[in-house]
Amino acid sequence: MIQYPQIDPVALSLGPISIYWYGLTYVGGLMFAWWLGRQRSRVAGSPISETQVDDLISTLLWALSQVDELAMRCFMVRHHCLMIQ
Repeated sequence: MIQYPQIDPVALSLGPISIYWYGLTYVGGLMFAWWLGRQRSRVAGSPISETQVDDLISTLLWALSQVDELAMRCFMVRHHCLMIQ
């Protein structure tokens, strides 16, 4: 059996604010995608411009926040319905 390490899901806690590891991976992944997209858009003959890369990342950030909000609401409704029964 593989022994999994006990890693605290909170990477940083500043008073009442906690920053989780999965949040840091979201930020790191989006920053890497933005950087890589801008690098590739600078290559001659690239079908996408730097402005389009910026717009794409902005749209992805907005969509991610909306999906997160929807998932949270679905979880809360489900949790509330289970508590009533």
